[in-house]
Amino acid sequence: MPHRPVSALSLLRGFIDSNPFYLISACCMLGGCLALTNSLSWMSVPIPRLLILIGTLSVLTAIYGPTPPQMQSAAQRGWSWSMQAVYEFIPKTSDQWGALAVSAAFAFLALGAAVSLRRQPPKLEQLAPPGPD
Repeated sequence: MPHRPVSALSLLRGFIDSNPFYLISACCMLGGCLALTNSLSWMSVPIPRLLILIGTLSVLTAIYGPTPPQMQSAAQRGWSWSMQAVYEFIPKTSDQWGALAVSAAFAFLALGAAVSLRRQPPKLEQLAPPGPD
């Protein structure tokens, strides 16, 4: 197998096709837009300010964002990864199904206990039988 030299153009193309900084870039753009619109509080953003923020993000994403083939590739990779992760959690043997059943029983028991403990106790007037009037 002959050794092919790696050119700067192929390195650049590889970096463009799998740029790991898109998420960081998107977070920075969102933070910058939030700072520009003065929306860094926990209060809800007014509708006009929110529309300005969404428009700014859309323009910046169109200018600096990934290309449609990159987004398609990322979506396909994410889908295949999530399907593989789901497949790993599906029980395949009777022991795994038994462990799932016992875990589910304890989860429902904990849920029932939480609901029961959050319930308000009845008032004393409701517990006392009505007396002769």
